Amino acid sequence: MWKRVICVSLLAILAERIVNISIMLNLFRQVQNYEPGKCRIIDGMIFGSEDITVLPNGIALISSGLKYPGIIDRNEGKPGHIYWLDLNAEDPQPKPFSLSSGFDAGNFHPHGISYFLEDQDDYSEGAHLFVVNHPFQKSQVEIFEIDFEFNMLMHQKTIKDELLHHVNDVVAITPTSFYGTNDHYSDGTMLFEVLLPLKLSDVVFYNSTTTIIVATGFGFANGINMSPDGKYVYVSDTKTSEIHVLRKNEDFTLEPERIIALNTHPDNIEVDRTTGDLWIGCCPESWKFIFAKDMISSEVLHIENASSLEPTVTSVYANNGSVLQGTSSAARHGHHLLLGTVIHRTMLCTLAE
Repeated sequence: MWKRVICVSLLAILAERIVNISIMLNLFRQVQNYEPGKCRIIDGMIFGSEDITVLPNGIALISSGLKYPGIIDRNEGKPGHIYWLDLNAEDPQPKPFSLSSGFDAGNFHPHGISYFLEDQDDYSEGAHLFVVNHPFQKSQVEIFEIDFEFNMLMHQKTIKDELLHHVNDVVAITPTSFYGTNDHYSDGTMLFEVLLPLKLSDVVFYNSTTTIIVATGFGFANGINMSPDGKYVYVSDTKTSEIHVLRKNEDFTLEPERIIALNTHPDNIEVDRTTGDLWIGCCPESWKFIFAKDMISSEVLHIENASSLEPTVTSVYANNGSVLQGTSSAARHGHHLLLGTVIHRTMLCTLAE
């Protein structure tokens, strides 16, 4: 009798886990195609545009050519690039930055990016770009100074630390400090972390003298960014379909403030520095990203009043994978909305009035 009870109990637990995984992966969601205006694919970046951030003057910075555990390498092992694109131009076209001599450009595989400007009006000096890099399947953060005159990234520093073990994204705090997300604990346990109710992901703070874990309890901490006033840090948890709003303390530790629940799987977060709105690239059917090679669906969310008690979440773009596959980032400047993907193409939309 007791064997039957144990067997039934195990089957019930298994059935519950299967149901929970199906819900977590949005297995039964049907994606309907819609666009916020006139949209077109941008030529020139065919190996993804995983992360996008836009400078106040409308220059978009884009990371391309991601090579990372669990991600299909459509770039065939070739190095990645950082592109820039002028969203003020009538027909914006991406242009790659050159990398300064001495930097290992042959093993450059950029992931999340963030900028810090020492002078908001003059970019000729003090424009810093932080880039998550994965040479040899490892994780480290590169700090560059942007030389717009010569279209070059001048390498300043490589940061490696045992607490920065599987970095996905960063947000710059000063010219030498940042928050970074570790999206999983180890490569050997990554699949189990995704499929089981484990929360081993965290957020780390780094400066030139210390590295500390400042937030824990994430299923898959992915994109990270900060509110314009510097009071809040936003972290996307792709696994649990949530945006975590964290209060930043004076000692740079983070305290949970609230959670914004979503019906999709968020990736990178871009913050509009004027309005404070969030623009988020999402994957509405994450099971396709895990198990399928193409027709991976896309979605972009716009979140207003993200740090308030009543944020407004709007889905502004969705595609079943027939046009754009696996959106990972979105950034707005004026009437332009730029959409990036993990390993597919890049889209530019002109927003409807």
